[in-house]
Amino acid sequence: MKTAIKLLLVLTVVVLPLRLSSRIENPQQSALLLLQKYSPDSYSLALMTSEKQYTFNGKNVRGNSFGTFLKCESRYEFLLSVSLAVHESTHYFSEIYSLKEVMRRYGRIPTGDYFCYYTGGGAGILVKQTSVFMTREIKDLVPVELRSIYYKVYVDTDDPALVSQRSGVYGLIDEMNAYVRGSRVVLDMFPLYVQNNFGEGLVNYYEDLVPDLSAALYFRYFMLTYLVYAEKKSPEMFASVIGNRQFLRAVARVDKDLVALISDYFAQKKKILKQAERAAVVISETNGSVDLLFPDQSRRDTDLNMELYMRLLKIFASEDYRSVAKKVGVSLTLPQYVSFDL
Repeated sequence: MKTAIKLLLVLTVVVLPLRLSSRIENPQQSALLLLQKYSPDSYSLALMTSEKQYTFNGKNVRGNSFGTFLKCESRYEFLLSVSLAVHESTHYFSEIYSLKEVMRRYGRIPTGDYFCYYTGGGAGILVKQTSVFMTREIKDLVPVELRSIYYKVYVDTDDPALVSQRSGVYGLIDEMNAYVRGSRVVLDMFPLYVQNNFGEGLVNYYEDLVPDLSAALYFRYFMLTYLVYAEKKSPEMFASVIGNRQFLRAVARVDKDLVALISDYFAQKKKILKQAERAAVVISETNGSVDLLFPDQSRRDTDLNMELYMRLLKIFASEDYRSVAKKVGVSLTLPQYVSFDL
């Protein structure tokens, strides 16, 4: 199947327009073509998770393949669904390729839990999970103002089926990575959002990007909070996590990709301002809320969640968080917030 898709892409990429039409005949083929053009790392991931079933040493592994999540009712719904498909494919990749890599190395179905954190270019970092406690144990450490939907779904729950619960910090990184990958797709496909209607496209773009980018930041916070708590509650367990060199590699890489994503997100604002000027759209920002004034004097606005970003920057700068961040090898500082009012 993968070979067939690659051949199809080679034959069609020269004749299909790079503009996204309102009617999408073949969602998976269209999504792959767009990702190949605009988000190559995401394209590699989507291609590698296009199968619905894989077999390892006689064991069938089924999952939700990339194409399962694509929707085509409108152009904006389709673009958002491509991001969702990449998000879910990040989880699927971890499950499938952890099995594949363990089989390649050891010739057997693995005992214990493994993750294979996708890092781009069709590659991932294989990590064996060490002893952990349920993520729910940190729920009381999260202040009320940070108890978002992600806190309610992933942290304050007894659902053992959630990887973010049963696998503790390993599951939190898996979720963080998925939100980083999904956010990257939206950021990379910005030209497709605004190619027909700059103002409408810009609002839809931010409404798709900001929640996922915020989620990635929340999971960075949950991950570090988990480790701050673990170091005090269970030094032996903390030591086993910190001593897991492959885990440290994965955390550092996922965090590096998040920092790059944030930097690109802020840098893009300058480009957006230039495009807005050509479209006669006036953009202003007040406390993270963006206001768009169109030539006909109509207005639209959307939220950039600046308040959350500034609050998390302050937490990450505290002594406990800086200490743990240094031990796991993640960035001690994140980019400073960049406003549209440059």
